[in-house]
Amino acid sequence: MQNLEFREKDMEYYEQSKSFRDFLVLRKTLAFAFLLFTFYFLNTTPVVAATLSLSPSSAAVMQGETVSVNVIVASADRAMNAASGLVSFPNDLLEVVSVSKANSIATLWVEEPSFSNAIGTVSFEGVVLNPGFTGAAGRILTISFRGKSEGFAKLVFSSGSVLANDGLGTEILSGTSGTSIAIKRPTAAPAKKESVPRDTSSRSDAASVVITSETHPDQAKWYRDNSPGFSWTLPSGALEVRTIISESPRAAPSIRYSPPIAEKKVTDLPDGTFYFLLQVRTVGGWGPVTRFQVNIDKTPPEKFRIKFPHGTVGLNPQPIILFNSTDKTSGVDHYEVKVGEGEPKRTLALTDSNPYTLAKLEPGSYTVAVYAFDRAENVAVSEEQFTIERIEPPKITSYNEEMTVGDILRILGTTYPNADVEITVSDDEAVLTTEETKSNALGDFSIIISKRLWAGEYSFTARVTDDAGAQSPETKSHMVKVRFHFFSDAVTFIVNYFFIVLSFLIGIVIIAALGIWSWFKLVYLTRRMNKESEEAESILHRSFKVLRSDIDAHIRKLHKARASRALSGEELQFLKKFSDDLSEAEHIIAKEVADTLPVRKSGKAKPQ
Repeated sequence: MQNLEFREKDMEYYEQSKSFRDFLVLRKTLAFAFLLFTFYFLNTTPVVAATLSLSPSSAAVMQGETVSVNVIVASADRAMNAASGLVSFPNDLLEVVSVSKANSIATLWVEEPSFSNAIGTVSFEGVVLNPGFTGAAGRILTISFRGKSEGFAKLVFSSGSVLANDGLGTEILSGTSGTSIAIKRPTAAPAKKESVPRDTSSRSDAASVVITSETHPDQAKWYRDNSPGFSWTLPSGALEVRTIISESPRAAPSIRYSPPIAEKKVTDLPDGTFYFLLQVRTVGGWGPVTRFQVNIDKTPPEKFRIKFPHGTVGLNPQPIILFNSTDKTSGVDHYEVKVGEGEPKRTLALTDSNPYTLAKLEPGSYTVAVYAFDRAENVAVSEEQFTIERIEPPKITSYNEEMTVGDILRILGTTYPNADVEITVSDDEAVLTTEETKSNALGDFSIIISKRLWAGEYSFTARVTDDAGAQSPETKSHMVKVRFHFFSDAVTFIVNYFFIVLSFLIGIVIIAALGIWSWFKLVYLTRRMNKESEEAESILHRSFKVLRSDIDAHIRKLHKARASRALSGEELQFLKKFSDDLSEAEHIIAKEVADTLPVRKSGKAKPQ
């Protein structure tokens, strides 16, 4: 009974203990979750990001006028120290006039800002030194555009990058935004009011004129001549003209000429785009305003320097150069690069022409000149000296100075690792062979000349071309003597040519044996034919003899019969003709048989 009560108390105590332990576990779990939650939110840093944008977000410009667009970086929460990008624009609607670094937050330029109107891009890559830039509107670049054609142009970032000033170059660019520019066609401004009573005649009845220029015929082209001349044909009944030259296509003509003039020359215009505007008055009133655009640029592109990123002295036969110029008015059209006395090579003013790789050159000192042409053909020139050094020729360490006919010429040497080695072997008269090999990673090389050398004196030289294309001069000539030793050379000759000679002799023996066999065969056949011919002739003679004797016997019988009776004429004619035919046949057959028989030694045919 006591034991039962004791067990019940134990079970009660055990259940209380288990509940307590579950409570402790739950409390620890909640505490851990609370600490984890607190740690997460206390240690989570806000997301920081930077943006690249074009400002203003929209703009409008008249054809021929310019508008400025700023490249802006915003990094409000984290310092940035580098920004780069490529801005794309429609080159049929806009053209870049200039790119300015004025008031830029960038103080160091990895790549000078450049533009290409040919492909419609502006590129930049600038660095902001410590402590970097933090703010909402940091100007990197200012781009000046000129409106070319009426339309709606969208400018966007084709690529971009903004790096944090954290020593790690962390990319923090989160997005870009472009801009849009509306290009509008200029409209004529209303003419200033005259002090005289206004002509109430309809303007549609007034004549318009066409302006031409012999000095500046193409309105889209840029010219260095800053004194353009204009001419036009006056309509019938013209009373007065008024003109003006202005940077605005909407200016109103105000300089009056009465009597009217038919040409006008304007002198000493500054750089820029100008419009010559003309109105003609007839009895019908003032006609519409006629415009003629002229583009003047007398100033050459900005001065620039040629840079050699790998130094002006080096081994590379194709040095890389950097050059970049700008032109504020018409823009750089193209460059020409000339090395020494060579022909200049034209290159477009594109971003991919910088860096520029020169053509392969021999070692020596040169002068490179770069000509920057703007669209008016003004030119700025920059020159730099540079030197391409020679690499060392290979060193010959071992070769056969003396050898006998049949030996191989093996050449060993050292040079630059993984380089191409060229060996040229010559005799007194000309180059015999040129063979190539490649050095190993340690610079060692070995080559066996494949051409067999006969007795005489030879020389060889070597030159090397490294993996960058640099070529060394040839080494001095190394002499090789090849001697002729009778016994050894005879053995060599027999070993090398035994089978050829043996085959030749066997061929001769076979041909001779066939000839002799054919001769004896021919003699045998000839003798056999003669013997058979003689036998045939003998048999023929005997046969004709028997035949003739038989015929003669019959003829005698017929003659005897004449004693008893007279022979008819037909019988007599038959006997005579048969005898004659037999004689003739015997003669012909005998002649044919005789023609087949050989002539005897006496020179006479065998008697029949």
